[in-house]
Amino acid sequence: MIRCCMLFLVLLVGCDESAQLLETPALDPGKAATAAIAQYDTDNNGQISAAEAKDSALNPKSGWDADRNGQISEEEIRTRLELYEARKPAMIEISCNVYLNNVPLDGAEVVFEPEEFLGGSVETARGTTDANGSASMMIPEIVEQDPTLTGLRTGLYKVKITHANVQIPARYNEETTLTLELSPVENIVTPVFKLQR
Repeated sequence: MIRCCMLFLVLLVGCDESAQLLETPALDPGKAATAAIAQYDTDNNGQISAAEAKDSALNPKSGWDADRNGQISEEEIRTRLELYEARKPAMIEISCNVYLNNVPLDGAEVVFEPEEFLGGSVETARGTTDANGSASMMIPEIVEQDPTLTGLRTGLYKVKITHANVQIPARYNEETTLTLELSPVENIVTPVFKLQR
């Protein structure tokens, strides 16, 4: 009986710890929106144009430009991030596919680095591609504590891809132009990155 109680207690503690790991970090939509404008509004007109957003995951052609005027305002960012907070799941399971010169790239290190303006509310995710060029993305710090908790957070990311034995152009890593939005308010499809050298 004592052994059963102790086993139940261990399972209960384990479940409680996993639940804590699944808790999504807090995001302040207003603060993040202000930070996004400060980061990308280079002409200081209070809005982010397509040209200013070209190296970010913010896309005026997507749901961020609610009034469809070709610019993203601080209010539009705040409103969409509020939707993120209201609808986001704890984590999502997702993989990505990487090709180099139209050939699946095996052994590539893929990093999804959250946009800076999110203020630490989204963790970095990592993965390594297999022979098919596919990488399952996960948050290392969480997997180290519970290997069953694979996946990552919804959010906006810069994507960096490197390889130990294959030279990858800087535009895909140190000076990356690759971005990704994993939105909780839209259907998420498997990201595909087609690199050219």
